[in-house]
Amino acid sequence: MVDDGRDRRLEERARCYGFEDLCGYLQARCDAGASIPRIAAELGVREWQVQAALARSGVRLAPRPQRLAAQRRRYTEERIAARVAALGFDDVEGYLVDRVVTQGWLLAEVAAELAAHRLTVRRLLNRHGIRRMRRTAMERAVAESGREVQRVSWQARRAARLVELGFADLATYLKARYVEQRWSVKRMRAELGVGRRWLVGELARLGLRPRPESDSGRCTDAGRASGGNAAAARSCSAPVHRFSRRLPERVRSRRAT
Repeated sequence: MVDDGRDRRLEERARCYGFEDLCGYLQARCDAGASIPRIAAELGVREWQVQAALARSGVRLAPRPQRLAAQRRRYTEERIAARVAALGFDDVEGYLVDRVVTQGWLLAEVAAELAAHRLTVRRLLNRHGIRRMRRTAMERAVAESGREVQRVSWQARRAARLVELGFADLATYLKARYVEQRWSVKRMRAELGVGRRWLVGELARLGLRPRPESDSGRCTDAGRASGGNAAAARSCSAPVHRFSRRLPERVRSRRAT
């Protein structure tokens, strides 16, 4: 509302931006995350005049964290709009239609070109009502071919490592290392250069259950050092006490008396 003509100039400026009154303009700009200095620059007035107009109009401001988040979002979208214009597109919607719908780009590819987060790209797609189409049969075939090439490459590397260690296949290696020598999964992973998930899966496929990591290497090392006798085997299964609980001589003599 106009109060004694103080907001008449502000009302005229608000109508220039397509708003019916000053209150609607202020509420829309605040909801969009515009700061008071920015609003003052748009209206061509001082900041204190904007603050007074906000108080007279009864515009409710969002909490400060929400306003800051809206400002960051607005700055990001302005930067994206400038980037889209530099790429030769009229607006963001035309860019997204070309990249996502026409060319079938992934969200990661669009985000990389715009230097934005994937969630930002997804929000822009939802705002403009753009739905990404599923990959074509050719795209799925190319992706599957790439995964197959990667799988064959890893398989060849593992086979070469087994031959280098003197084993014909993985089953022979696991029988020697895991069953006979009682190596741990961690130790075999280090020797083969493979991941734990894959190695545990291969053990399960061959009917072998992984042992706890703490019990695997101690008994093997003790057995090798002692020549594999029965005493060393018993010492592996027995708990190790590092500290003796023997009482001092003075205390034992006092208790005896």
